Amino acid sequence: MDIQGTAFQCGSGKLLTCWHVCQALEVKNGHAYIQADTVFNGSPAKTYYPVTGYINFIDHRHGMGNPSVDVGVLICPVRSTDSHKYQVPAVRWGDSTQVGIGDRVLIGGYPLGRELFLTAATNRGIVQPTFYDGIISAILPATRPEETRLFQISSVALGGISGGVVCTADTGRVIGMVTSGLSVENVSLPITYAIPSEVLQPWVDAISFVTEEGKGK
Repeated sequence: MDIQGTAFQCGSGKLLTCWHVCQALEVKNGHAYIQADTVFNGSPAKTYYPVTGYINFIDHRHGMGNPSVDVGVLICPVRSTDSHKYQVPAVRWGDSTQVGIGDRVLIGGYPLGRELFLTAATNRGIVQPTFYDGIISAILPATRPEETRLFQISSVALGGISGGVVCTADTGRVIGMVTSGLSVENVSLPITYAIPSEVLQPWVDAISFVTEEGKGK
């Protein structure tokens, strides 16, 4: 198992992440999966579902692709039956336009990838997300047409947390997605950048697809 980054459920069969995470996955070779908590015949279980495709960001402001925005969606149709239930809910979105400097937030994901779970004995091989807290330390405005606003957060962004959620500390509503962080001489600094939900939600909500069974999503 190799962990390339973080993604979160944002609709039926749709997982939001960074575009560079999408590109790192071997989707075309059929080697990309998500691991999800499920219930099989009444007992908790870990289930792997194949990622069947991915979609690059389309900027809703002008209806065209925008490669400067590091956002993508993984397509992963899942089947949930009475005997094998898929129990990963979609996130609840928050209003990022109401976020201000000094607001407390949480970021969550899979920092350090597989090394955190399988190499460090203290994690006991259990794969689960890790959360950090911080504040919105700056809000960076768009200075060119292809740019979006960015949140700067006072927290480290270790490799593997790309695509992680940024949520309000009091409600858990998602107001952004982690894209990158700063480091000096391989030492991560408490400076993390995130794309706000005002950019993410309109695009991902507009995505639909049809499965091989002909069911729309």
